[in-house]
Amino acid sequence: MWLIDTIRVSPKAFWDIGHKLFRTDPETFPVPFIQGNIFDAAHIDPTEPHYSPPASPRPSLSSLKSLNALRGHVSAIHLSLFFHLFGREQQIAAARALAALLSPEPGSMIFGAHHSSSISGKRINTLRGTEIYDFNPEDWTSLWDGEIFKRGTVQVEVGLRDWENRSEEELGYPPNQLVWCIKRK
Repeated sequence: MWLIDTIRVSPKAFWDIGHKLFRTDPETFPVPFIQGNIFDAAHIDPTEPHYSPPASPRPSLSSLKSLNALRGHVSAIHLSLFFHLFGREQQIAAARALAALLSPEPGSMIFGAHHSSSISGKRINTLRGTEIYDFNPEDWTSLWDGEIFKRGTVQVEVGLRDWENRSEEELGYPPNQLVWCIKRK
């Protein structure tokens, strides 16, 4: 029951739950929880992706106050059930911010899954009443390989799968999930 009760608290509570689940604490796992807005340049400035190692040294994680010091240093970024919350331009802005964090080293990756459709376009999330945007697999590939990153510098793997046992009425969006990985070549 303690997990259910935390849903009503701040996002940091999930970080604290992780410490309980994995029997760690800030001393044994000294990675800080840094809450921020992906659309705030003070948190993540959406600069161009790095194509060579960054000039800045890798920062100490315990000293971070924003994610900007990590630009070009992150080897893996995972996002699930995130992009489908936004319209097209916001998704592109978020992708640019995340791409700025990714290391230029081959194999560095951004991966995840979110709700989408086989047809790209705007739609209304019926539960929230907000306009959002679906990228189909082909357009998602073109976005990352050519618009976010220079064409040919990343490998994009993407597929659309059914979201089992859920209807559009329950979810507020189509019951499909875009599963994807953007990997540096």
